Amino acid sequence: MRDELNIATQSSRKRGRIRKRKPVLGMLPRVVLLGAVLALLIVSCVAVCAKLGQPFAMRTTQARQIAGLSKQLNETRTENTLLDMRRVSLDQPEGIEVAARDQGYLRKGEERLVLETDTTPISNSQNDDSFLNKWHSAWLSIAGH
Repeated sequence: MRDELNIATQSSRKRGRIRKRKPVLGMLPRVVLLGAVLALLIVSCVAVCAKLGQPFAMRTTQARQIAGLSKQLNETRTENTLLDMRRVSLDQPEGIEVAARDQGYLRKGEERLVLETDTTPISNSQNDDSFLNKWHSAWLSIAGH
């Protein structure tokens, strides 16, 4: 009888071991389901955080654009002020003459004066004398003396 009891105990132990393994296999679908739910929860949280962060990102982008447009507006206002001043000066005869001279126009009887400089190096002792002499010669030729 003891032999039968040992055989029954061994078979029940084997069954018990098998039964212990069955819950592990039986838990596999639960673990997979829990993993899927957890992954879905993480994806949802990331999506919500991204959606909540979108206005802040837009605000930062818009702030940069506004700063650039503000700088451009200030530059345009400065340019408009300068152009208005130029327009006012061109409404007067003196302003017209200055603009014409800037473009290279001359009055009747005037001649264009072209000064050429010597590009050879000059020592310091000769620098002042030769430059002044050339300038004086040019001035005398203009004045007609």
